[in-house]
Amino acid sequence: MSSDGLNRRKRVVNRNGDSNEDNMSSRVMSQEVSPESTQNQSILKRVMSLMALSMAILAMVYYYTTQSNDTKELVMTSVTQDIPWEPRARGNKFWVDRHHELIDQTVAHKTDAKIVFVGDSITHLWQSRGKVVWDKYYAARHAYNYGIRGDQTQHVIYRIQNQEFDGLYPRVTILMIGTNNAYGGNTVEDIAHGVNETVKQLLGKMPNTELILLGVLPRPEPLGAKVKQVNELIAKLNNDKNVFFLDMWSAYETDGKQHTELYVKDKLHLNEKGYEVWQQTMEPLLKKLDPTL
Repeated sequence: MSSDGLNRRKRVVNRNGDSNEDNMSSRVMSQEVSPESTQNQSILKRVMSLMALSMAILAMVYYYTTQSNDTKELVMTSVTQDIPWEPRARGNKFWVDRHHELIDQTVAHKTDAKIVFVGDSITHLWQSRGKVVWDKYYAARHAYNYGIRGDQTQHVIYRIQNQEFDGLYPRVTILMIGTNNAYGGNTVEDIAHGVNETVKQLLGKMPNTELILLGVLPRPEPLGAKVKQVNELIAKLNNDKNVFFLDMWSAYETDGKQHTELYVKDKLHLNEKGYEVWQQTMEPLLKKLDPTL
């Protein structure tokens, strides 16, 4: 082969080599991420994170604004979980004022109180939503309301130990407590322990009273099943001597379906009809314990 032919072959090889290197370089460049692309991806991630956070905040705002005042307070405080059987005061002004109001009520009615209702907001609201029923069936029987909205077992125990029931000698004490303990990390056993201690404290303060222990009322899931299990445990506190357990569950729920016509919007608190059902369900036991009431 002539020298001219060899030179032509070298030039072809060189040109092909240059072309291959260029192609490889182009492929490598296409696989590399440019600084602008990295910055765009970072911005996109931030935007998506902010959108997710915004959606979560909106969901919380919606939940918060559709709940009762009682539930709002519990949601806000559930991160600091108290022990259900150890006395605990609540620091907000409403609670402190109500606590002192109930102490004053005791001082004023030591000699005439025959029935006392003890509990949380469901008991407290006899004074408003259940007032018509209360005035008809309980006012003339010297019944007095010792409910405070938002209370859990530990708060009632504190109240018992701090003057609210000093010197009271009611014939019958009616206790419903525990539904608010279902928020947060309390187990079913913890809540039942708290109810048990509340019963002990009440009987220790008022040893001659007969105590009607009401089961917690049905409520929506996910807490409905939990409070129903609490009822199964606290039912064992019944002794037919001075503690009488009354499970009103079937009056407010049938075959797993809550009777929502007896509740207000939150399906936790009762409306007037719900208080009528409470009175009708409890009346036979109340009369059995003391026919003179």
